[in-house]
Amino acid sequence: MKSIKRLFNKVAKENPTWGSVIVFNHIVEGKNFSRDRIARWFNVLVEKEEYDRSEKKEILEYVYFLNTPLNRTKNDDIALPREAKKEKMNTDKSSINKVVKAKEII
Repeated sequence: MKSIKRLFNKVAKENPTWGSVIVFNHIVEGKNFSRDRIARWFNVLVEKEEYDRSEKKEILEYVYFLNTPLNRTKNDDIALPREAKKEKMNTDKSSINKVVKAKEII
C-alpha cells in the first residue's frame, strides 16, 4: 500500500488548485486507513491556515466518514433474497410454458 504522504504529494502535484484539505479528503476516500493514521497524517500534511482550529474535530469526523469504504451489506435488503429470485425464475418459466401450450392449441 502506498503511503499517505506519497499519494498526497502525487494528487497535489496533479491538481495544483486544490487546497490541502481537499487533496487529503480525496486520497483517503474509501481506502479504510486507521483513524489514528489519518489523524497523524492530517496533522502533518494539511496546512493549518486552511481550516479554523475550532472546526478540526468536525473536519476529521468527515474525513473518517469518507475513509470508510461502502458497505454493501447495508444494501442487502434492497436486493431480492436468493430464494425469491428462484421463485421469480420458476414463475417466469411456467408462464412461458403456458404461452407455448396456448400456441399449440391454436
